[in-house]
Amino acid sequence: MISCHQYSPYLLLLAVFLAGYTRGHGQGGELLTIRFDSGYSLAEGEREGERSDAYTYLVPVKLSEDSIAYGDIKHRVRYPAGMDPDSVAIADEYLFGSAVNPEAVLMSLLIYPYQSATPDIYVDPTGTFTFTEANVFPISPADASWVVAYPNRDNGDCKFPVDYRMASFADKATKQEIASSFQSSGQLNQSNKNVDPDHWLESRRMNFRFGNFVYDSVTYRIGLCDYIGNGNYTDEEDRILFAKGQEPLDAGLEKDGYAYHPGMLLDGDGQAFQVVGVEECGNRIDLLPVTGSADRSGLVIGGMLQELDSAVTITRTLDLTAFRTEKEYFLLDFWGSWCRPCIDAFPKLREFRTTYQDRVDLIGINVGDTEATFAEWESRLAIDWPSYRITAAQLKPLNVSGFPTYLLFSQAGQLLASSRDLDEIVELMESEK
Repeated sequence: MISCHQYSPYLLLLAVFLAGYTRGHGQGGELLTIRFDSGYSLAEGEREGERSDAYTYLVPVKLSEDSIAYGDIKHRVRYPAGMDPDSVAIADEYLFGSAVNPEAVLMSLLIYPYQSATPDIYVDPTGTFTFTEANVFPISPADASWVVAYPNRDNGDCKFPVDYRMASFADKATKQEIASSFQSSGQLNQSNKNVDPDHWLESRRMNFRFGNFVYDSVTYRIGLCDYIGNGNYTDEEDRILFAKGQEPLDAGLEKDGYAYHPGMLLDGDGQAFQVVGVEECGNRIDLLPVTGSADRSGLVIGGMLQELDSAVTITRTLDLTAFRTEKEYFLLDFWGSWCRPCIDAFPKLREFRTTYQDRVDLIGINVGDTEATFAEWESRLAIDWPSYRITAAQLKPLNVSGFPTYLLFSQAGQLLASSRDLDEIVELMESEK
């Protein structure tokens, strides 16, 4: 499972905020703008006292004649006048890297006085170990941690906060074991003398934005995750977290997480929202509800596909308005990889197809996924019936608003039933035997 980093709840208190939202009008419906105005957040959902693997050790090294070494290269460290060189420690922080985008930016850190329980952190964004005009981040006595806001290398308005605190260890043996492993971890630690583990730091990323919004009297919780850690929330590796209600969101993809791409759909337990856009720095997300209503033009029970005002042409060149079957019925299953109930319904759908294959042609209609994601899930779910992909905009004439949705048609193309419950479709078919 790919997941964004999770963090412990006591630091969540530092950055908890509510999202404000406004309503506008976009093509095909009402545009919701949710703003994350109050800053950044740590992840939700970590149990009290549970130590997250999102913590990483930051191991400072000591100066040697006002210098540090990287392999065979020696670098002069320039620090503010008046500092005791015996109390200066240097660390490095690599940010903005990922498996997809391996390029990284080196941030140099100076900790002074490193022997103190509340030292200051100096940040040199140039990576040249020059701290005479560096940004200074003092520890916050209220929570015994620092928050350093690193700028995005391409857009300085976007910040990526990292929280630091003094390191802790479960016991003395664990401390010694970890200290030994870090002696050969990275060029900085291999080439210089590490400070005592009692003066190490721990770091964790604050790469989430969370908030609530209300639509049609129902509350939804939404979050953004800067997965790479570069201050930009619109990279293809980034995540959107979403669920109906106000409960803390699961940071993984297994439950509440969606891999970000423009135009994606979020499922709110029956009510879907299309992502119109995410502001680059994560300050705002625009959503378009995918809704159906009684007075909306389009396909209704008893209506004929061929009588729709315009053809419904689907990726892979299927024109639904011209589709016919030699069997008694055909059933359209509207689903998406982003829709957990859709995925959970596939075993029952497969059983339905086996039971009624002599009476019904089953056609899968994927909504909101890219072609690559669609193909991946087609393979993962072992879908062996005809499957096609449709955009959210193409749903309008079909009056599909929730997911999954099952549309049952007669042989001639007349809509007999529309339901989100496959059992209701079965009940209708059984009653017409």
